[in-house]
Amino acid sequence: MKNKILKNTVKVILTAILTITAYRYAAIERGYYLGIIGGGETFVPVLCGMLFWILPSIVKEMLRK
Repeated sequence: MKNKILKNTVKVILTAILTITAYRYAAIERGYYLGIIGGGETFVPVLCGMLFWILPSIVKEMLRK
């Protein structure tokens, strides 16, 4: 139980760090901040969610059969 909580905590922290980094880098590149309607950096949380939660469960299911 504690292992699963630790793993999910690391995933959430890593997602937050990558999202903040993407927004800062995009603001530096453009020279201004677009807010929530920004460019590609708005999809970082979605991509992290797919990479950290959905993809491992899909691979696990594929390896089971």
